[in-house]
Formats: sequence, C-alpha cells, structure tokens
Amino acid sequence: MEGIRLNGTFGSYRESTVHDTINDGGHQVPVKPGDKVFCSFVQANREAQFFPDPNTVRTDRPLDSYIHYGMGPHTCLGRDASRVALTAMLKVVGRLDNLRRAPGPAGELKKIPRPGGFYIYMRADHGSYFPFPLSELNSFFSPPSSFHSFLYCYG
Repeated sequence: MEGIRLNGTFGSYRESTVHDTINDGGHQVPVKPGDKVFCSFVQANREAQFFPDPNTVRTDRPLDSYIHYGMGPHTCLGRDASRVALTAMLKVVGRLDNLRRAPGPAGELKKIPRPGGFYIYMRADHGSYFPFPLSELNSFFSPPSSFHSFLYCYG
C-alpha cells in the first residue's frame, strides 16, 4: 500500500455539493455546488496531517488511511482482491535472490514529471507515453543460477 501511496499517478473528479474555498497551492479557489473539483491523490497521499512523515515508507499505517481505492459509494470493486494480490506478489518478489535492475537502458524507468506531482512514462519503444510504468526491466538469479527477466510494473 505504501508503494501505491508514494508512487500513485492518479486522482478523481468529484462534484461539489457545498460552497467552500479550497487552498490550491497557495491560491484560494471558491467552489460552489455543482462545480467539478479534481482531487489529486498524489498530493493527498503526502499530507503530513494524515500521513506523519509522509516521504517515509511505513508498513504500520492503518489500511483505512489509504484513499487510492476510493471511499464509500466510490470504493473500487476490486479493492480487496487487489490488496490480496499485491501482498502475494510482494511476498514472492521479496524472496527473489539478487533482485536488481537490468544493466544499461533496459533497467531505467523512463519517468517524466508533470504538473501537480504526476508522471507519465515512456513506453519501452520510446514511441509514446503511458500513465503507468512499462519500461523498467529487472533481473534476478535463482537456483540453479538460471537467468530470468521480467517486466517490472507498478500496480
């Protein structure tokens, strides 16, 4: 969950139901009912008020503090399955011997910063961009010293 919190690349549009003023990076933005508001999960996941020491990976944070699966009627239907799958995947990857990035350009993540803390990622062929990482290749050695490579994607 911490990996998604720290490397998330998304947000969500919501419709306001109240009059309010939002502090958007030092700019006061008046909002009235019916206005569409973009909620940046990237910035929300770094709020020290909700995530003390926000730039540090901490596995003891309460599960209900993570918002990237939505909340209430907007909760992702795959939330529970995704949590189980991520946990299982990390247990397997964590046991790989000598896990490391592949040498040279194949082991580099082509990550391009965008406004608001978002990123886009260059595809492996350098021909276009995608909202999720696709280009970083990793390798590991496992008994009996056979070489394996796999595409390392972030969930």
